[in-house]
Amino acid sequence: LLALGVAALIATLNARRIIDPVLRLVKQVNNISLGEVDQPVEIDRKDEIGELGEAVERMRVSIKLLLQRAKRKG
Repeated sequence: LLALGVAALIATLNARRIIDPVLRLVKQVNNISLGEVDQPVEIDRKDEIGELGEAVERMRVSIKLLLQRAKRKG
């Protein structure tokens, strides 16, 4: 029973380690979709979640540049 409890605790901690950064990315992507492109996306990881964060940051920068160009032309 004790081993089961310890395993459940470890599983919960590992899940939070994955879920928390994904939830932060979701919040940042939602903000970007609302036009809030000034806040950098910062995910300090070297795994797939970090790669996703880097891709979202590149997308944010691209959108910000496109919006700036549109304002200059408009």
